[in-house]
Amino acid sequence: MKLTCLNTGKGYHFPACHLLQMCGVRILLECPLDLSSLELFLPVSWSVRGKLPSVPFSPQNCSFHDASQPRKQRKTEEAGNLRDSGSPFKYCEGSVLIDAEPWYKTADLHMWDLSLIDVVLVSNPAGMLGLPFLTRNKCFSAKIYATEATAKVGQLMMEDLLAMHSEFVKLYGAPSCMLPFWLDCRELEAAPVMLREGILGKDGTDIGNWHPLYRQVPIFYISSNAEETLAFANTIPEWLNKQRQEKLYAGEALFGHIGLMMDKRLHSFSALHCQQLVDAWQEPCIVFASHWSLRTGPSVHLLHRWHRNPNCLLVMVEAMMDIDVVLSPFKPMAMQLLQCPFLSGLRFNEIALVMKKLQPKLVLFPEALQKRIHKMALKEQSVLFYCKGQTLRIPCLKDEIEVDMATDLAFQLRPKQVGPEKSTVTKLKAELHREDGRFLLKSTAPSCQSSTLSNQKCRKGVVNSDNLLLVLRDRGLCASIEDDVTSEMVRKDDKENDRNALQIIVKISSPSKAIIEVRDKDISIRTDDVAICDNIFNALDSIMHVT
Repeated sequence: MKLTCLNTGKGYHFPACHLLQMCGVRILLECPLDLSSLELFLPVSWSVRGKLPSVPFSPQNCSFHDASQPRKQRKTEEAGNLRDSGSPFKYCEGSVLIDAEPWYKTADLHMWDLSLIDVVLVSNPAGMLGLPFLTRNKCFSAKIYATEATAKVGQLMMEDLLAMHSEFVKLYGAPSCMLPFWLDCRELEAAPVMLREGILGKDGTDIGNWHPLYRQVPIFYISSNAEETLAFANTIPEWLNKQRQEKLYAGEALFGHIGLMMDKRLHSFSALHCQQLVDAWQEPCIVFASHWSLRTGPSVHLLHRWHRNPNCLLVMVEAMMDIDVVLSPFKPMAMQLLQCPFLSGLRFNEIALVMKKLQPKLVLFPEALQKRIHKMALKEQSVLFYCKGQTLRIPCLKDEIEVDMATDLAFQLRPKQVGPEKSTVTKLKAELHREDGRFLLKSTAPSCQSSTLSNQKCRKGVVNSDNLLLVLRDRGLCASIEDDVTSEMVRKDDKENDRNALQIIVKISSPSKAIIEVRDKDISIRTDDVAICDNIFNALDSIMHVT
């Protein structure tokens, strides 16, 4: 076991930092920031800063001096080193401070290979303020362990530090990627001894510990329907898997962008020129800007702004594009390019899993996949291949189809039981139509089947079979009484429906076929000929009383 002290610490806000090597595992104990280093910088205050002169340094009035050096020599050298104007060091009531955006000092990690760290153990919130300096290093891949309370409070401390540091950013402007001027060797040579030791350390090795503060990089989503799109993605529960549905019922954020919006890191704007975006704009930033063709939308204007900046990155999310052609209007380009297509369909290795779960009878694939599909040997599915410009006839795999029936046609049905198995059958004449993918049976023409006298004014009275035959024959109809059928159907009807028993059946053979059924409560006329139906109705009407 080996223990290396990286920093002894300075109280609660800068805990000690150690590297523990045990059983081949390297454990970093705490990763703090030395916030006491902020005392080397001027505070954010216009009223104070406006009164600070940039004058030759006076060792008599300053606590930052080397007592071992002759007084006259110190005065001559330091007064000559500090320029009268433009110096990063300002005289402030006997001290010399740095007039610049503060950088922050970490433990002595710059001397170590971060890829060798296996675990980071954080025991208190102040011990995690330096973690972002590790995680943004591409060599760092260690696991970080902290209690939930430590992580939450540490996050709040980071956010508070960022909020306070933003005042410096507003004062000094957007930070540069270059080394700050107060870390320049020539400027440090002109700095007082104590200030130089505060920056470089007593042994002069602390210069690698200084870093610009990490910052929350804002994400801007620019689209005319940005707000609606983000809201819509969070309101469709049937799209969600089981885990996300549980989050929905628990009131938690369903997707990552919801958390980013709650943390005010993701902002949506309708247009690039809207005032809200202008007020919130800062760089560096991440921008989601349609359209992916780079021929219209806010992406065109942003590329004109950034295409010569090598620190900018363009991420292309569409695979089927000729990059040289797409980027030709923006050349020469110095910005970096990353192709990261978002695949919306199934991956090929997922096809077999889907087939096993859904068990389809027929599957269609693009012709380009024919050779690869044959290697899968799909035995339980019929496979067809299609190509561009070709109409493929797909067979119907259903043994039966569902057919709807029009209401007027359904009322015309008179089912009867036939055969030893008492199967129910009926006759009808209709047309088969297809509407909106469904089949529908409609009547061929206005029919008088199942027409009853109850549809008109109510008639009452007893129908005399002889009078009925006489009236029908006077109207040119060849009619006869079906005695055998009548007796059989009457017996059967008496058993099934005693309240409306069948009394008489009249069969008409010409000029068209028709059947008249006279029951206790109603009379039914069955025929396909509308004229015959009207003729029979009038005949019955003439021998009955109207009520």
